[in-house]
Amino acid sequence: MKHPDWYPAWRDEAFDQLNEKNGRLQEEFRLGSWSRYDYDLTTGKLLFWQTVS
Repeated sequence: MKHPDWYPAWRDEAFDQLNEKNGRLQEEFRLGSWSRYDYDLTTGKLLFWQTVS
């Protein structure tokens, strides 16, 4: 399947934006460094935990 001419530029821009957003989330919220997380379906909250060993 051939993609439209604009697609490669759009894809590259989207990829760069996603990397920037992921970097901001890692820096601001330490995403990826928590040892555990839970999702509360009732409240719609994602909760991060640091377990102590």
